[in-house]
Amino acid sequence: SWRPGFDQQHLLTVWTLASPGRFEKGAQIAALFSHAEDELRTLPSVVSVGSGSAGPLFGGDGDGLFTIDGRTPATGAPRQAAFWFDISPSYFRTIGLPIVRGRDISDRDVDGTPLVAVVNETFVRRYLGAEPLGRRIHMIEHDADFSIVGVVRDVPPVRPGDDVQPQI
Repeated sequence: SWRPGFDQQHLLTVWTLASPGRFEKGAQIAALFSHAEDELRTLPSVVSVGSGSAGPLFGGDGDGLFTIDGRTPATGAPRQAAFWFDISPSYFRTIGLPIVRGRDISDRDVDGTPLVAVVNETFVRRYLGAEPLGRRIHMIEHDADFSIVGVVRDVPPVRPGDDVQPQI
């Protein structure tokens, strides 16, 4: 049986798909999810609501290449890649996954402010080794720089025997 390190018994997972023709801009999609979270919070039995593009309960299907602190990996070095998930500020609190260093994503982390990221413990061990907070990640596909503000506990993989992957 999978033991992810958080309580699965009191969680409800809902898939939401935004129609590509109707929601073309990131801001429109973000507003849709924010509105959906606000509506769900009004239900009497709901304690917390969070959104994620993927995650430990329902997977993900790709990783993103990045550089750290502006340094490109040496020739022949293993590629630097990690699974990438977009989440709302209440995502970790909702699933009960603790931040072990630094802080969580917050309501102040919005479009127009410096981009921030939370990474898992495996990411820190594999790529940073030293103090992770304040380090800069450049996501190559997005051509965007993120500052690491927090570290979240690793979630064991759903399939026994698989390794925990680095995650942003």
